[in-house]
Amino acid sequence: MNIFLIIGLLFIGIYCVFVLMLIIGWNNIPTNRQVEYKPDLVVSVIVVVKNEIDTIHNLLQSIEKQTYSKDFFEVIVVNDASNDGTLELLYHLEKFLKINLVIIDLKSNNSNTSGKKLGISKAIAASKGTFILATDGDCEVGVKWIETYVNCYKTNGYKFISGPVTFFSNTFFDKLQIVEFASLIGTGAASIQLNRPNMCNGANLGYEKNAYLQVNGFDGYDYLPSGDDEFLMHKINQLFPSKLGFLKDINAIVKTNAQPSLYSFYNQRKRWASKWNKYLDHRNSILAIFIFFVNLWSIIGIIYLFLGSFQLLFHSLFFIKIAFELFFIGSVLTFFGDHKKIFLIPIVQIIYPFYVVFTALNSYSKSYDWKGRIYKN
Repeated sequence: MNIFLIIGLLFIGIYCVFVLMLIIGWNNIPTNRQVEYKPDLVVSVIVVVKNEIDTIHNLLQSIEKQTYSKDFFEVIVVNDASNDGTLELLYHLEKFLKINLVIIDLKSNNSNTSGKKLGISKAIAASKGTFILATDGDCEVGVKWIETYVNCYKTNGYKFISGPVTFFSNTFFDKLQIVEFASLIGTGAASIQLNRPNMCNGANLGYEKNAYLQVNGFDGYDYLPSGDDEFLMHKINQLFPSKLGFLKDINAIVKTNAQPSLYSFYNQRKRWASKWNKYLDHRNSILAIFIFFVNLWSIIGIIYLFLGSFQLLFHSLFFIKIAFELFFIGSVLTFFGDHKKIFLIPIVQIIYPFYVVFTALNSYSKSYDWKGRIYKN
């Protein structure tokens, strides 16, 4: 066996242990217990929008249907320089929706702060709630979304709560993204349970307003277009270790749109990958590098198979890796009610290493396009 296969054997072996830990972490996340609480916690729901004229109405309607008392929550929508009529639609909806809707218009941004982080900062400064819930303008939430978060917060006393996110399923490309994204959500959830938080998603987050203020919000990362979720989580974890949780409850699921094209998918993942070397905890950066090399060696393993060169030990471990991933992602999909998509996991497992390596290598390029803006790394 040559040196390349020996190195690959080492990487794949360690990765199998890593996935096993994720399986343990995911399965050990306690299911949220519904306890009767008097609705007395004031919640501020924050949404920063840019050109969401086709989706913001659906989100606000889903929030309007909440079981949580409307006397105890407000919805703050920040318009981030939309040019498609989103702001005008918001003022129109304000007249008809039966919620306490506050609209903030970012008319200009002369600072180095990214649009979304600035929007969240402005919204929190204007908020009345002691607990913040964050989602995106292209999402929809369940009727018990706020109630479930409040329940989890009061029961556990978490400073930061990460919630489950999945996609609407319309096309085959959507279904593939659902499977791939389930692995990311599951990894983030398990890592929080294992007290090694590494990722979460800004489409579904809850955190104590005072915790946000105590870590000075996004200070230090405000110039980055991404990371309004993960960097804040890492900062809160540093100040309040073991006070983070994942809300494993189907009532907390938020659904959003998958990327409509390969180009938009690539730009989204490139944006995410661009922040790997900015983490406060260097272990997260090391993990990102490790995952890159695991996927690189997975590609080598696939190529060896196609060339008819079978290495018993390496490929046996390679198939064990696939089996562990299948079990892990399958468990997450089952939680989301998407168990029928489990058969797509092998397809994603073949594609995944190629796009991870390609995206990681291209994350060093000078710029990328996101929501009509060109961002420079």
